[in-house]
Amino acid sequence: MMMIHNAMNGTFGNSKQLRKAADDLDVIMEGNRQAFLNKSNGKITEEKLIELLEEESWLTAKQCLEYGFADEILDSEVDLTDAKQLLQKANNTFEQELSYNKSLVAQAKDFTESIKENVTNKNINKASHIVQVTTPKIVLDEGMDIDSFIQKVRERLEEAEPTEEPQQTQNKPLSMMEALFNMKGDN
Repeated sequence: MMMIHNAMNGTFGNSKQLRKAADDLDVIMEGNRQAFLNKSNGKITEEKLIELLEEESWLTAKQCLEYGFADEILDSEVDLTDAKQLLQKANNTFEQELSYNKSLVAQAKDFTESIKENVTNKNINKASHIVQVTTPKIVLDEGMDIDSFIQKVRERLEEAEPTEEPQQTQNKPLSMMEALFNMKGDN
């Protein structure tokens, strides 16, 4: 089945903009009609095509073939096993990536919250020590406040490219450090 109809548009604006939208649709439809006529190779007249488009017509496979909109009708029995397996594999990969990314986001949030809870601007030496112990790849600049440090962590995560997905063991969530160390990037 195939439906053919005139081009449509949802428009918001003043009268000039609405008139322009209508004029644009006329130009679009001229191009669409010409494309249908070219594809049909003379099997349908322009008058019949305009009639079908204005009626918003549903066409069967046989009608599409008769009007020249289709080149052939495929057998009704098509083996979709390979396509199904490919889609399932793609879906599994997508679900794994989504789960992995959600885990990283949650760990990043937990990490930044723990830094905020444990560090104050008044105790920058303690902050520096915590950061050096927990995140050796990111150095806290002298006098940097915690919000700047957290922004630096976020930038590091955004710029890093995963080299390979870290392996989880025993259904234990990855630590933030495991995620950071399994990324290639600067320093």
